[in-house]
Amino acid sequence: MKYLFCTLSLCTLLFTSCTTTETEVADPQVIIDTDHAFSDMSEAEGVTKAFLHYADSSAVIFRNGTSPLQGYAAIVESYSNANQEASLTWKAEHGDIADSGELGYTWGQYFLTLPDSLGNSIPQTGYYMTVWKKQVDGNWKFVFDGGTVPMLQ
Repeated sequence: MKYLFCTLSLCTLLFTSCTTTETEVADPQVIIDTDHAFSDMSEAEGVTKAFLHYADSSAVIFRNGTSPLQGYAAIVESYSNANQEASLTWKAEHGDIADSGELGYTWGQYFLTLPDSLGNSIPQTGYYMTVWKKQVDGNWKFVFDGGTVPMLQ
């Protein structure tokens, strides 16, 4: 009986310490704003710099019809070969954060412009989804990014 009481007490303590209070629940606007800052960086400083800045070390990127990029090193390698003339921006339409405050997601529409072989701009649009992970320093990095965006090779 003593063992059962100790076990139940420990479980209760663990479960109550892992829950968040009403005031601790993260505002989804935080990751929507992060998503917008990510897009702004892509527009101002280039797609490669933005993706490398916002990628978590374990990030995975799914792109239209290609094998996923798994991990930061694969992202660096792929984006170092990216078409530097491409313009990619997006607008988050929705986002939410898990009750734990550790993971969240955003989704929305992207706007891509790629030059063709004659130098003409070819605009494309589609939808994306990004999963975000809160870092130790409080910032958010993406752990998954996917959508109908083609690879920028």
